[in-house]
Amino acid sequence: MIKIIRTDSHNPGFITLVKELDADLAIRDGDEHPFYAQFNKIDKIKYVVVAYDDDQPIGCGAIKEYAPNTMEVKRMYSSSGGRRKGVATKVLTELETWAAELSYDKCILETGIKQPEAIALYKKNGYQSIPNYGQYAGIKNSVCFEKVVRSFSNNRELKSNHLESLNPEIRTLSEKKLIGKRMTMSFSDNKTSELWRSFMPLRKEIENSIGTDYYSIQIYAPLFFDNFNPCAQFEKWASIEVTGFEAVPDEMETYTLKSGLYAVFLYKGAASDAADTFQYILGTWLPNSEFALDDRAHFEILGAKYKNDDPGSEEEIWIPIKPKE
Repeated sequence: MIKIIRTDSHNPGFITLVKELDADLAIRDGDEHPFYAQFNKIDKIKYVVVAYDDDQPIGCGAIKEYAPNTMEVKRMYSSSGGRRKGVATKVLTELETWAAELSYDKCILETGIKQPEAIALYKKNGYQSIPNYGQYAGIKNSVCFEKVVRSFSNNRELKSNHLESLNPEIRTLSEKKLIGKRMTMSFSDNKTSELWRSFMPLRKEIENSIGTDYYSIQIYAPLFFDNFNPCAQFEKWASIEVTGFEAVPDEMETYTLKSGLYAVFLYKGAASDAADTFQYILGTWLPNSEFALDDRAHFEILGAKYKNDDPGSEEEIWIPIKPKE
């Protein structure tokens, strides 16, 4: 009997199947395999589905965030024991359901023109061809697809009352001194968890901290959101406020958060569900307000009520603004 389970990239069955997949792709891709392989690392994938026939893994797939409303399907594979049994469709359907449950609106994916069976699978399951995205743009042997997994209109209807009730406080921030760790990342290669895992064990080495709040800071290039590209890199910090920079622990750095005007939103919910809120702030609230986005740091304050992916979690979202000209 075929059993479908949800897991992560540490699952031994998934690791075994991916090794088979990579061996197959190395033959199909030929000289281009190193290019594709760099985008297929599995060490940090949180959402993995594995199909088992009794205790034998026979199929797998995964999803990872590509953009705030989009999951990218990765590492789809059926072993010889899983073919002609509908395993690939079962895995893909489970991944789509999971993405929708996590509040993502669509799934995208890339496959190769040398994988006709994969192309047929995606078309059979309702995927539509799209221009090659991100790192695959201009790659002639790649084909890309997308599928809406959660109705955009239904999504907005379900959350509209909550989002429209988000009335920010307009506050003037005084300059703050912070100590923490930073990392360069993108929305398609989000390393937030890795950053915080590296920071938290060292935080008690900061002797002159102020309070217990954590600051999650994003530093974007000018016009980052005007020409949004999920592969574009930005700098992220995990940090806490301090009285001064006299004592900076090893492996830590200093950052000065500049003073200025901010729109402050209170977000309530799991951190993984916050994408809709950020989209509403930048795509609806801001254009209809008397303010424009300013070129300063964006940040969230994670206080005593912050509980990461707990639905009861709370955090403050600080968006840098300036009066419209």
